[in-house]
Amino acid sequence: MSSFELDFARFLNIEDIEQNYEALVHKMGPTRAAEKCGIARTTPRRWKEAEFIRPETKNKVLKACIEEVPLKTFEILAEKGKEKLGDLILTYLSIVYNQGLNEDNPKSFNEKFILFQELRRKFKGIISNTVQDHVRDMLQILLDKTDSMGFNYPRDDLSTITSKNLLEALPYLLEDMIIKKASLDTIAHQYRLDIAIPQTIHRAVSRIEQWTSQRVIAEIVKPVTSDSEWIVLTNETIQGNEGGTELDMFAFHISDDLGE
Repeated sequence: MSSFELDFARFLNIEDIEQNYEALVHKMGPTRAAEKCGIARTTPRRWKEAEFIRPETKNKVLKACIEEVPLKTFEILAEKGKEKLGDLILTYLSIVYNQGLNEDNPKSFNEKFILFQELRRKFKGIISNTVQDHVRDMLQILLDKTDSMGFNYPRDDLSTITSKNLLEALPYLLEDMIIKKASLDTIAHQYRLDIAIPQTIHRAVSRIEQWTSQRVIAEIVKPVTSDSEWIVLTNETIQGNEGGTELDMFAFHISDDLGE
């Protein structure tokens, strides 16, 4: 038994072992699968009632699965590893968060806050796939404390903001930018963004206007058959002396599950 199998087998629960073993049975059949693992054919039936699986049994099953069904096995191991890594990063961030939250000294708090942001940036991929909601809640509380202490904070840029968060904010950001005519500085502050993000969105809207030679119009609509709201961008083209209007529409859905 290699150290690799021993290292990973201990992290697998009963459900993980069953999932691996099912892939082995699918390839070899129940009798040959049991023989390959060096276990009785009736042993897997008892797993559903068991509270745990002995480490030596885990090792045998994992070794056999790596040899016979490596793609499925490593898919399961990768998912398990991602889950464990997400938990580890969340624990790390929680320690930094709690230290910052309990810090009354502005300088010391700022150091913890900057470290929290640096960790978000460093582990952005893992966070967005596993523990994003927990991290976002901690960040919001830290940002509120930052505001109450009266100093500027590092804002989200494209290296820290997730696509889900940006998509959720985009309809409201566009409403403020186009309908309410808020300044880009105001938008950046309100949405806690680096100024480059609203500047980029503003340039995109301006280019739409340039392409069509008409201004972009925005409105929020709520279809009768839907509980969701949409923000609709249109460019208006006047046709002849009749005053007729042709609309090209760009719709952004306002919904809690946008980007899921």
